[in-house]
Amino acid sequence: VVGEDVLGAAADIYRNAWGGSLEEVAMMVADAQRTFGEDADLTYITEGAYAISQKLGLDTQEILNTAGIAIADFGGDGAQVMDLFAAKLGGMSQMAAEEALAATQEYGTVFDGLGFSLSSTLGVMGSFGEKGTIGVDKVSDAFKELTIRGSDMSEGTGKAYAALGPVSYTH
Repeated sequence: VVGEDVLGAAADIYRNAWGGSLEEVAMMVADAQRTFGEDADLTYITEGAYAISQKLGLDTQEILNTAGIAIADFGGDGAQVMDLFAAKLGGMSQMAAEEALAATQEYGTVFDGLGFSLSSTLGVMGSFGEKGTIGVDKVSDAFKELTIRGSDMSEGTGKAYAALGPVSYTH
Protein backbone atom coordinates (compact mmCIF):
# COMPACT_ATOMS: atom_id res chain seq x y z
CA VAL A 1 0.00 0.00 0.00
CA VAL A 2 1.41 3.37 -1.01
CA GLY A 3 0.45 6.75 0.33
CA GLU A 4 -1.15 9.65 -1.49
CA ASP A 5 2.20 11.49 -1.60
CA VAL A 6 3.75 8.61 -3.53
CA LEU A 7 0.78 8.34 -5.88
CA GLY A 8 0.76 12.10 -6.45
CA ALA A 9 4.48 12.19 -7.23
CA ALA A 10 4.14 9.13 -9.47
CA ALA A 11 1.28 10.73 -11.41
CA ASP A 12 3.32 13.93 -11.91
CA ILE A 13 6.37 11.98 -13.06
CA TYR A 14 4.35 9.80 -15.43
CA ARG A 15 2.60 12.90 -16.84
CA ASN A 16 6.10 14.28 -17.56
CA ALA A 17 6.66 11.23 -19.80
CA TRP A 18 8.95 9.23 -17.51
CA GLY A 19 8.55 5.51 -16.99
CA GLY A 20 6.83 2.73 -18.89
CA SER A 21 3.66 2.72 -16.82
CA LEU A 22 2.11 4.51 -13.88
CA GLU A 23 2.53 1.34 -11.81
CA GLU A 24 6.26 1.18 -12.61
CA VAL A 25 6.72 4.84 -11.68
CA ALA A 26 4.77 4.39 -8.44
CA MET A 27 7.07 1.50 -7.48
CA MET A 28 10.15 3.66 -8.19
CA VAL A 29 8.76 6.53 -6.14
CA ALA A 30 7.88 4.17 -3.28
CA ASP A 31 11.43 2.77 -3.39
CA ALA A 32 12.81 6.32 -3.41
CA GLN A 33 10.69 7.18 -0.38
CA ARG A 34 11.96 4.12 1.50
CA THR A 35 15.55 5.00 0.59
CA PHE A 36 15.53 8.78 1.04
CA GLY A 37 12.72 9.34 3.53
CA GLU A 38 9.31 10.95 3.50
CA ASP A 39 10.70 14.50 3.44
CA ALA A 40 12.76 13.91 0.28
CA ASP A 41 11.83 15.55 -3.00
CA LEU A 42 10.57 12.30 -4.49
CA THR A 43 9.62 13.81 -7.85
CA TYR A 44 13.04 15.42 -8.37
CA ILE A 45 14.95 12.32 -7.26
CA THR A 46 12.92 9.86 -9.31
CA GLU A 47 12.90 12.03 -12.44
CA GLY A 48 16.65 12.47 -12.01
CA ALA A 49 17.15 8.71 -11.88
CA TYR A 50 14.99 8.26 -14.99
CA ALA A 51 16.92 11.01 -16.83
CA ILE A 52 20.29 9.45 -16.02
CA SER A 53 18.92 6.05 -16.97
CA GLN A 54 17.65 7.32 -20.30
CA LYS A 55 20.85 9.20 -21.17
CA LEU A 56 23.26 6.42 -20.27
CA GLY A 57 21.15 3.29 -20.65
CA LEU A 58 21.52 2.39 -16.97
CA ASP A 59 18.99 0.69 -14.73
CA THR A 60 16.82 3.24 -12.90
CA GLN A 61 16.52 1.07 -9.80
CA GLU A 62 20.31 0.63 -9.67
CA ILE A 63 20.77 4.40 -9.80
CA LEU A 64 18.36 4.86 -6.87
CA ASN A 65 20.03 2.06 -4.88
CA THR A 66 23.51 3.48 -5.46
CA ALA A 67 22.31 6.95 -4.47
CA GLY A 68 21.06 5.55 -1.16
CA ILE A 69 24.40 3.85 -0.53
CA ALA A 70 26.27 7.02 -1.48
CA ILE A 71 24.27 9.02 1.07
CA ALA A 72 25.07 6.46 3.76
CA ASP A 73 28.78 6.61 2.87
CA PHE A 74 29.28 10.30 2.03
CA GLY A 75 26.24 12.14 3.43
CA GLY A 76 24.01 14.57 1.62
CA ASP A 77 20.48 14.08 0.38
CA GLY A 78 18.83 12.46 -2.60
CA ALA A 79 18.57 15.63 -4.68
CA GLN A 80 22.25 16.47 -4.14
CA VAL A 81 23.33 12.95 -5.07
CA MET A 82 21.17 12.92 -8.22
CA ASP A 83 22.71 16.26 -9.26
CA LEU A 84 26.21 14.84 -8.72
CA PHE A 85 25.36 11.63 -10.58
CA ALA A 86 23.98 13.64 -13.51
CA ALA A 87 27.05 15.89 -13.64
CA LYS A 88 29.71 13.24 -13.12
CA LEU A 89 28.21 10.16 -14.78
CA GLY A 90 26.85 12.16 -17.71
CA GLY A 91 30.33 12.61 -19.15
CA MET A 92 31.16 8.90 -19.03
CA SER A 93 30.45 6.10 -21.45
CA GLN A 94 27.63 3.74 -20.48
CA MET A 95 30.07 1.03 -19.44
CA ALA A 96 32.24 3.39 -17.38
CA ALA A 97 29.18 4.92 -15.69
CA GLU A 98 27.84 1.46 -14.87
CA GLU A 99 31.20 0.49 -13.40
CA ALA A 100 31.36 3.78 -11.46
CA LEU A 101 27.98 2.99 -9.86
CA ALA A 102 29.16 -0.51 -8.93
CA ALA A 103 32.45 0.87 -7.56
CA THR A 104 30.58 3.51 -5.55
CA GLN A 105 28.53 0.74 -3.97
CA GLU A 106 31.56 -1.42 -3.24
CA TYR A 107 34.24 1.15 -2.41
CA GLY A 108 32.33 4.21 -1.19
CA THR A 109 33.38 3.66 2.41
CA VAL A 110 37.02 3.33 1.29
CA PHE A 111 36.97 6.64 -0.55
CA ASP A 112 35.05 8.34 2.27
CA GLY A 113 37.56 6.97 4.80
CA LEU A 114 40.37 8.57 2.80
CA GLY A 115 38.59 11.92 2.95
CA PHE A 116 37.13 11.96 -0.55
CA SER A 117 33.73 13.52 -1.18
CA LEU A 118 31.27 11.81 -3.50
CA SER A 119 32.06 14.44 -6.12
CA SER A 120 35.81 13.72 -5.87
CA THR A 121 35.24 9.97 -5.92
CA LEU A 122 33.14 10.14 -9.08
CA GLY A 123 35.69 12.54 -10.59
CA VAL A 124 38.51 10.05 -10.01
CA MET A 125 36.40 7.25 -11.43
CA GLY A 126 35.50 9.39 -14.43
CA SER A 127 39.16 10.15 -15.13
CA PHE A 128 40.07 6.49 -15.02
CA GLY A 129 36.86 5.55 -16.80
CA GLU A 130 38.30 7.12 -19.94
CA LYS A 131 40.50 4.02 -20.08
CA GLY A 132 37.38 1.84 -19.99
CA THR A 133 35.71 -0.07 -17.20
CA ILE A 134 38.97 -1.72 -16.20
CA GLY A 135 40.32 1.73 -15.32
CA VAL A 136 37.50 2.34 -12.81
CA ASP A 137 38.01 -1.09 -11.28
CA LYS A 138 41.80 -0.71 -11.06
CA VAL A 139 41.70 2.71 -9.40
CA SER A 140 39.07 1.55 -6.92
CA ASP A 141 41.12 -1.54 -6.07
CA ALA A 142 44.25 0.60 -5.71
CA PHE A 143 42.59 2.88 -3.16
CA LYS A 144 41.27 -0.14 -1.28
CA GLU A 145 44.77 -1.67 -1.17
CA LEU A 146 46.17 1.67 -0.01
CA THR A 147 43.85 1.66 3.00
CA ILE A 148 44.69 -1.96 3.79
CA ARG A 149 48.46 -1.57 3.39
CA GLY A 150 48.48 1.78 5.11
CA SER A 151 46.95 0.36 8.25
CA ASP A 152 48.02 -3.30 8.45
CA MET A 153 51.32 -2.43 10.19
CA SER A 154 53.09 -5.36 8.53
CA GLU A 155 56.87 -5.37 8.23
CA GLY A 156 56.64 -3.96 4.69
CA THR A 157 54.33 -1.18 5.81
CA GLY A 158 56.63 -0.35 8.72
CA LYS A 159 59.60 -0.07 6.33
CA ALA A 160 57.61 2.20 4.02
CA TYR A 161 56.65 4.50 6.90
CA ALA A 162 60.26 4.53 8.14
CA ALA A 163 61.46 5.47 4.65
CA LEU A 164 59.07 8.43 4.66
CA GLY A 165 60.58 9.77 7.84
CA PRO A 166 58.76 12.01 10.27
CA VAL A 167 55.47 13.34 8.90
CA SER A 168 53.80 16.45 10.24
CA TYR A 169 50.06 16.86 9.88
CA THR A 170 47.98 19.85 10.79
CA HIS A 171 44.25 20.04 10.30
